[in-house]
Amino acid sequence: MEAVTGVIDDISDAVDNLGVTQTVSGLMGSLSAMKGSVTSLINQPAMLASSLMGALSGVSSLCDTRTAFSTWNRLAQRFERRHAATAGRQGAITTSYNSPVAEKNIATLNYVMLAAAQTYRAEAASQALTAALDFSRRMDNAARTPVLDAPSTTTGTASGASSTSATVTQGQLQLTTITPDGGFSQVSFSDSGTATPPVFESVSDIGKTAAMLGAALDTVILTASEQGFSTDSVQLTQLRLLVVADLEKRGLQLAGSETHRLPETMPAMVALYRYTGNSRNWQRLARRNGISNPLFVPGGVSIEVINE
Repeated sequence: MEAVTGVIDDISDAVDNLGVTQTVSGLMGSLSAMKGSVTSLINQPAMLASSLMGALSGVSSLCDTRTAFSTWNRLAQRFERRHAATAGRQGAITTSYNSPVAEKNIATLNYVMLAAAQTYRAEAASQALTAALDFSRRMDNAARTPVLDAPSTTTGTASGASSTSATVTQGQLQLTTITPDGGFSQVSFSDSGTATPPVFESVSDIGKTAAMLGAALDTVILTASEQGFSTDSVQLTQLRLLVVADLEKRGLQLAGSETHRLPETMPAMVALYRYTGNSRNWQRLARRNGISNPLFVPGGVSIEVINE
């Protein structure tokens, strides 16, 4: 009885930290009623399991992306302590009045609750990571969406009315490419055969993304391994290595990348022309090096220049 009551108390504390709303009050009332009927629930294992899983599902429905991971992390830590204490008592000589069967049931209860909390924690981490990446991608696409329209000419019709039509000359070919968010953008090739260069992410952004993805995947890998999914754990480990290596190779170590130390303070456009002989891509230089004011790049600072 004490083991079941302790589990319900842990869930109640987690719900209580979510604030005071009508939904929270309703779930707290259900937990109080469950705690009052512990004696009857113990004699009905199926009903007990259903009630506890329903309580966890209720906690999940109350959490948003911002609070879900912290809530499940606290619950998982509490269940981990309960599971460790139960596992330590098994097979040892104690003064507890619980029978071996009761100790086994308590250990099973704590293990199931720990597994459920870890599963919800992994799901919350995945949702938070997805939301962060989606927000970052939307911000990046909004900041660098190219506006490349075909030249428009006004031609007169036979009735004297005028209409606007887009003309594409032989010297300019418009290609359609898929953007990261599933949309479409046009890439223009001129007569010289030079494509519009892409805008690369800054080094700090790529490093933070790689570290965040690595940490999130590490958590999922450990959770999968603890739950006994060894094959999935190995596959996730390979995925982590590939993702982080891809970000570091293609994002941090670009082809044609050079590092130079500026002798004096100068605009980004002047610095790019100084080392490449071309200043068209000064916006990319500023973003790549995290320069807040492209008009003043401080001297004595090393910057990365992409010399194509």
